[in-house]
Amino acid sequence: MPKTLIFSIAVNGYNLQYSANLKSIVQYADRLKFSRVIVTRPHFTALGIEVAWLKLSLILAALRAGYDWVIFVDADAAIATEAPNILECIDTRKAFFAAHGYSARINSGVMVFKRCTDSIQLLETILRHRNMSLPAQDDVGWGENGHVIHFSRQFPLLEILDQRWNNNSDPELRDYIRHYSAGPMRRHFKVSWPARLAYILCHYGLAAYTRLNHFICPASASLSPQLATLTASTLHRYPLFQTP
Repeated sequence: MPKTLIFSIAVNGYNLQYSANLKSIVQYADRLKFSRVIVTRPHFTALGIEVAWLKLSLILAALRAGYDWVIFVDADAAIATEAPNILECIDTRKAFFAAHGYSARINSGVMVFKRCTDSIQLLETILRHRNMSLPAQDDVGWGENGHVIHFSRQFPLLEILDQRWNNNSDPELRDYIRHYSAGPMRRHFKVSWPARLAYILCHYGLAAYTRLNHFICPASASLSPQLATLTASTLHRYPLFQTP
């Protein structure tokens, strides 16, 4: 049986707002006997929305550690109870799997990687060029998604997943993973007022923390050292990433 890890990242209040989604990821993993991790610490990181880069660092670490397959699902995405095993729905001769979002470009909210030299090199390339400016056709304004779009264009082992595996545009679709990312699906996400209020308070607390942190230590505003530090601390807190 292949060693498979599925994980999500829910820091900066996301664990409060998207607790039901995270539960669906855990249930999916347990049903299919996948290893799983929900990263909820640190509770706050001054990276803010750029914490999205952490997913790539953790995928890379898990592949290097010996997982045969690594699946990432955003915290704002929910997996349907009847969703099949994604590994039985793909061409396993490929190495990187992602669906197009509502922008008709790859959406990195759901990604699957097979352990091989090519996939590891792709991740290393993206992370190495994380400070590179992107052409307008690939740029999404923040985070790692634009770099994933850009560097996967010429990646021969890419397979575009069926939209059902990352549906962030069609509320009528009988999907496997419904992704409430910014865009058409966001208004369909329902959350309790207490959870919403807790998330808002976390949001403003994070903004204050980030400003104070940058005031005390301006050098910390740079993405690269923050990402390296956060990756190391996350791997220490969640050793399953390195123990298939």
